[in-house]
Amino acid sequence: MVGIADIINLVISSLITSTFAYLVLKLLKEERTFLKVLIVVIISNVVIMFVPYVSTFVPIPWFVDLALSILLALIIYKFGLDVSWLHAVVLMVLTPIIALVIAMILAFLGLGSILSLSFLT
Repeated sequence: MVGIADIINLVISSLITSTFAYLVLKLLKEERTFLKVLIVVIISNVVIMFVPYVSTFVPIPWFVDLALSILLALIIYKFGLDVSWLHAVVLMVLTPIIALVIAMILAFLGLGSILSLSFLT
């Protein structure tokens, strides 16, 4: 069951993730609007949020569940943002790395709690 806390978590983590995804797309010289990136990230997060619920009805190992989530996110990013497969993979790899680096810089400056909500998911 999805509650209010899950929806709030979805919105906050999608806003933070889409900000870093937008920065990665700028680095890749892909011109997308922030709103389009935000919508694709929200769709990806909603789809990935329901993959574990499906695995409760169909007994599959955790690594298949993880692989399915990654594959679905990759497909959603590729077709939702209209990028190449390579750029979709780079986007999925660089987004959390850039978020982690910025979070570490903010933590070093004493502002670490700003991004802590996105890392609780």
